[in-house]
This record gives sequence, structure tokens and C-alpha cells, in this order.
Amino acid sequence: MSHDEFDDALAAQLGLGLDDEPGPARRITPQQSAALIAGALDAWQGTPAANVSAPVRSAAPVRLAYLVAAISALIAVGSVAAMTIVLSRGPERSEEPVMVLPQESPRDEAIEEPVAPEPPPEPAIEAPPVVEEPEENERADAPARRRPAPRTPDDLLAEANALRSAGRWREAEATYARVPREHPDSFSAYVAQVAAGDVRLAHLRDPRGALRLYRRALAARPGGPLDAEAREGIARALRRLGDPRGERDTLRALISAHPTTPAATRARARLAELESSGE
Repeated sequence: MSHDEFDDALAAQLGLGLDDEPGPARRITPQQSAALIAGALDAWQGTPAANVSAPVRSAAPVRLAYLVAAISALIAVGSVAAMTIVLSRGPERSEEPVMVLPQESPRDEAIEEPVAPEPPPEPAIEAPPVVEEPEENERADAPARRRPAPRTPDDLLAEANALRSAGRWREAEATYARVPREHPDSFSAYVAQVAAGDVRLAHLRDPRGALRLYRRALAARPGGPLDAEAREGIARALRRLGDPRGERDTLRALISAHPTTPAATRARARLAELESSGE
């Protein structure tokens, strides 16, 4: 028996005959695999002695060749079967949980709910300013701060002189009058009275008021620096009032008290006029 005939007979005995269909060989069962190995071992051990006519020396290589062929066939069939199993199964799919998200229908996308208009912003309300109340000391000092600082007599006299130079006669006379009223014992009060008498007599046509102011100045400071001016003012006021006798007496007293002054020179000239006119 040749090698091919032995293989075919062994395959037929084990039920491993090849079919005419294309593709890999069919998978063998574990029983068929065990029978294949057992048959290969029997073939390697040889047949009974009655059937063997060839010498022992020549049978050993034949048995060895059969054994190798059987094992090769077994390995080939097993490999083909394993490959068939792997290819038939394909890659295993990992079973992982799949999260299915809900999809919005076109109808939901097309319909939009109306949006209410935003209310107009509320007008901002400004908080009233916080007014801090002054402390007791500040309250006590508040009236003093509101009152203007007291004017000195010299300040009032200087202001009245400026108004007189500007021709503002009534304002000047009112400012002169403040000096003796606010500072009666000051020297400026004496000067202001004589100056106020001149304004009343020369510009305000008030000889009676001027006469009163001149006499007050003489009484406040008899023989003072403005004594001659005050006496001359009294004489002129009496002349305006139509009292020639009083005027004449005042002029004579002026010449007697201040004989060398310009006021005495003017008094002498006025006395001469009065005597020549027979007044």
C-alpha cells in the first residue's frame, strides 16, 4: 500500500474524507481527533505479523513515514478548523450601554413661544443728601460767623470820605452818621460830625441839621482841632436860616478864639459885609 492510499484509508476510517465544496475543511469533533491520533499510533506500531512479509529492517522507515504523515495531517486539519472558527465568529463586539438622546421634531423647532417684552427700567430715585447737624460748639459759633465783623471808626470814616469824593452825598452823610452812633467816644466821631454838617449844609440843603451837628461837635471837644471849622459852619448855617445877629456873634467869637487862622480871615470879611449893609 502506498502512502496516499494509506492516508485515504485512514481518513475514510475516521470519517474525515474531503468534500467537493470550496472553502476550509469542516471542523472535527474531539472524538474524531482522538481517533485520528490512535489510528496514527496503530499505524506506527504496524500490522499483525501474519500479514507482514517484508523484513523488519525495511518496515521501520515505512512506519516512521506513516507516523509523520499522520501527525502532519492532524496538525493541518486542526489549523484549518481553528481558522474557520475564528473567521466565522468575527470580531466580538463590546457590549457597552448606548445613550440615545431625544431628538427634537421639526415641529418643535418651527414653533417658538412668544417672548414677553421686558418692562421699562424703573426711574432711579436719588437719595436725599444727608445733612449733618452741627455740634453744640458750631451752633454757638454760627451766629457770630454770620454777623459781619464790626467796622472800626476809621474804616467807616474812610468809606464816607470815598463816597463824598464820588459825589454820593446822601450815602456819604449816612456813613458819617454811623461813626458817632457806633463809636460815640472816639475821635473819629468828632471828625464825622463836622464832616456830616458840611455835607448837609452845602449839598443836601439842610442848614438846620447841619447846625445841630456843628454844635454837637463843639460840645464833645471844646477847643478841639476842628473848633474853628465848627464855628465857621455854625455862622454859615445861621446865615442860611436868616439870623444875622446870631451870625455876627459867631464870627466875632471865631476871630477871638482863632485870630490867625484862615477861618478868622474869612470871618472878618463877612463882618465887614454885614456892617456895610446895616444888618
